[in-house]
Amino acid sequence: IIREITGKNLRWGLSAAGYLDPKIFRFFQRHGISLNSGFGMTEATGGITMTPSFEYKENSTGIPLPGIETFLTKQGELMITGHYVARYLDDKGPEDLIPYPHEEKYDLATGDIFKIEENGHHEIIDRVKDIYKNSKGQTVAPGMIEKKFAGVPGIKDTFLVGDGKPYNVLLIVPDYEDPVINSAEDDIQINTYYQQIITTANKDLAPYERVINFSVSEREFSEEKGELTPKGSFKRKVIEKNFTALIRQLYEKNKVDFKLKDIKITIPRWFFRDLG
Repeated sequence: IIREITGKNLRWGLSAAGYLDPKIFRFFQRHGISLNSGFGMTEATGGITMTPSFEYKENSTGIPLPGIETFLTKQGELMITGHYVARYLDDKGPEDLIPYPHEEKYDLATGDIFKIEENGHHEIIDRVKDIYKNSKGQTVAPGMIEKKFAGVPGIKDTFLVGDGKPYNVLLIVPDYEDPVINSAEDDIQINTYYQQIITTANKDLAPYERVINFSVSEREFSEEKGELTPKGSFKRKVIEKNFTALIRQLYEKNKVDFKLKDIKITIPRWFFRDLG
């Protein structure tokens, strides 16, 4: 069936410019088509990194292509240099000449936060402009945390909030067509399920990265409302503005209540955040 749909000669493919679930890569790999993951920019004449054929690694955008060198700044921003890496136009004036790379080394800032593993694989964490600091000045990469909820049954999308705040909260766009959600008896059961998912995700996060409160959104994020780019990326400031009322509610109560039989325990959210 796959051969009939894709053509009998297809052996190789590339996914870039947006997130694709690892299970889709694995699906094509299992059926003899090397769907590779890549990362690129126009300023790099296209490609920067790519996973080697039939050596796909989950969440990796691959290793540097020939002619490209990469390194990270202290903040984790990916810098690239190489013979076909172009300068931004802002770096030179109207009458200035742009020298060939071998005449003058030039490092280009990609605007993306990456992690480089020992085997050379590059994993994108977030956009520099999307990273924020909480009220304690600790740096949070929301995209890395939101990725933990990608592909989870019953969840269409998530959006993390916490810029300048004491802790992070999460907006969840539910998938009501998923059996996990449409079989739930009521909203309490749905919220209990989401809380279990968040608790599991929090285990792998630093205390200041954890999700401490959440709310279910009544609608999906929309390109028509200016909340998404044509590629489907978040316009974070617009979403925060459009969902101001819902976000404000998540910060109104700074305590967490637990009930055990006839006992109610009240814990400050910052304490709950640090202990998990």
